[in-house]
Amino acid sequence: MNKTVPAISIIIPMYNSEQYIGECLESILAQTFDDYEVIVVDDCSKDNSCKIVELYIPKFGNRLRLIRSEKNSGGAGTPRNIGIRTAIGDYFFFMDSDDVILPDAFETFYSVAQEFNADVVHYEKWYVTANKYLPDDTNDLILNPNLKMDYVQKPTLKSADLAERVTDFCASKFWWAPWCHLIRRNLIAKNALKFSNLSIADDMVFSFCVMILAKRIVHIPGAFYIWRTIEESNSRPSTDVEKTIHKRVGDIFKGIEILDKFMSDIEFFKNFPQHKYNMFNFFTESQIYFLINIFLQVPPYLLEKPVKKELEHIKEKDSLIAFLFNRMNYIYGDLIKAKSLLQQKPQSAQHFQNQQAIIYKQNELIQTQATYIKILKQQLEQKVSQV
Repeated sequence: MNKTVPAISIIIPMYNSEQYIGECLESILAQTFDDYEVIVVDDCSKDNSCKIVELYIPKFGNRLRLIRSEKNSGGAGTPRNIGIRTAIGDYFFFMDSDDVILPDAFETFYSVAQEFNADVVHYEKWYVTANKYLPDDTNDLILNPNLKMDYVQKPTLKSADLAERVTDFCASKFWWAPWCHLIRRNLIAKNALKFSNLSIADDMVFSFCVMILAKRIVHIPGAFYIWRTIEESNSRPSTDVEKTIHKRVGDIFKGIEILDKFMSDIEFFKNFPQHKYNMFNFFTESQIYFLINIFLQVPPYLLEKPVKKELEHIKEKDSLIAFLFNRMNYIYGDLIKAKSLLQQKPQSAQHFQNQQAIIYKQNELIQTQATYIKILKQQLEQKVSQV
């Protein structure tokens, strides 16, 4: 590679990936495009991940660097930010250390970026596998189940209309996984973009900011990436219900606060606040599934204490109204299920009394949250009417 500045910087956060990082790096070596640098940022792995990366350094020549974090951050955001500060390529691409990319990916991305002078090259198709070992043929892989349709059949420049962009984002037509886009370095540097320290949704927040700030976004057809859906501890529910709810809800609140701050500085959202709150609602709907398993596994009346505790912290935050609506809907759904049980023939008098107690507790929760929602909705309507 003769150029001082590579065309693409590939940034890979890594933690305990000894089973997969080799395949990840091999897929980069197999690219039909070689004007790149690779930056692997290790988040204090306890296995042989770093040793494996070191074995690959000679294979990449001077194109692979390994950076070791001083302390574990507990997520991918901090290692990615280290990569952002270190990388020098014209464009950035974020991979995960347990995934692989198809051989023509970077050649396709970069050629489209050059043709359209794009800030972002984006795709919605990718392959999904939950297997430890990858199949030899992509025909044996599954296309991502979130794909509702083929949005484009050829490289297409996306509209610069922000209302349309927000609508598309909330319709999952701009997927937020960081490995779904090639991003111009200057876009990130000029706007000081970085990943948050959220345990969930840091990629969604980052990608939303990228989509809003980019002047030229090109959508391309085709699947270029193989994502391993391997559940890590960061996305698994804890046995401590109250702690888990507090962590997940707290990150949802922080995420909305970050989005709120970002959108408050943009004239479009000042003029059209409905799009701001649509994004809040979409964000909470997208992230609430982290709590669904808890709600399904725990009797509803046991949720009263942790839910009320969380509500106490957000009475004055009208920007979090979307979460309250979502939580109320889930509680209402549980109430409907409980009522349907009462319509069945009771197994015993005690069983009947237990079901009555559940409904009573659910009604209490609904009334409490309905009061908060009413107050927050009034605050929201006052703000909108003042715009």
